[in-house]
Amino acid sequence: MIKASVVGATGYTGEELVDILIRHADVEIASLSAIVEKPMKISDIFPRFRGKLDLVCKELDAAEVIRSSDVVFLALPHTVSMKFAPEFLKAGKKV
Repeated sequence: MIKASVVGATGYTGEELVDILIRHADVEIASLSAIVEKPMKISDIFPRFRGKLDLVCKELDAAEVIRSSDVVFLALPHTVSMKFAPEFLKAGKKV
């Protein structure tokens, strides 16, 4: 089972990526993060995920993502992704 994290889970790309990942038999979503006012279940943000995924989406904690994931998807604007990618790559994660 591949453990995946999605950084930027509340944007359009992040939402679509979560939808793809929850249907993938070999993937477990380990963490979801985005700029949010408070931690919320992804199914409260996007009701279409109710009954499929109730994981809490919260502010990015890079150390938690590194600990819990094999692969990290950055669903962020390119210049923002460029700031985070090196940290995950240095930790040996696929980005």
